Amino acid sequence: MRTNLLAVGLALTLLATPSARAETKKHSTAPTAKPTRTAAESKPPAGGESAKVVGAFMDSWFKGDLEETMSYLAEDVYYWNVPMEPIKGRAKSRQFLAPFFEKDPLVVPSTFQTNIKQTLADGANVVVERVDSFDINGRKWKIPVIAVFEVKNGKISVWKDYFDMAQFQPVATLIDVLAKKK
Repeated sequence: MRTNLLAVGLALTLLATPSARAETKKHSTAPTAKPTRTAAESKPPAGGESAKVVGAFMDSWFKGDLEETMSYLAEDVYYWNVPMEPIKGRAKSRQFLAPFFEKDPLVVPSTFQTNIKQTLADGANVVVERVDSFDINGRKWKIPVIAVFEVKNGKISVWKDYFDMAQFQPVATLIDVLAKKK
């Protein structure tokens, strides 16, 4: 709980710093359509090279290319969905992320969208406020997420997503049930 409060405190501190702010972006995936962006949405986030790396990493999620997404992570990346157990290393991160890149709608949500509210950067540290939206069989969920990244030598070395597991549990349960029906 204390870690979550520290992350929120850091995010609020950075929110108060106008020079660290970036534009809002909206990303989505759908089985039949490729995401589109306006020219304004294509600008890299403010805040230096670390923010550019994180922005490119998040953009890569919606291209459907796991190899490109993995290329932004350091070999020894520390990836933690904070309500769950941390994942150490690119290979284990790949195992966790791979199902989200599969095209089978019974393995991943039929539609997934990320609305990036703000990107805040200070040197190697980047904080992204976003809302992940899931639409599975007509059921919809919106889950606020604060993502904290550390970038070293042009690669993401730490990636932590802070969210309320109680909000995500119905999504995870439905995905699991649909995957078992296959």
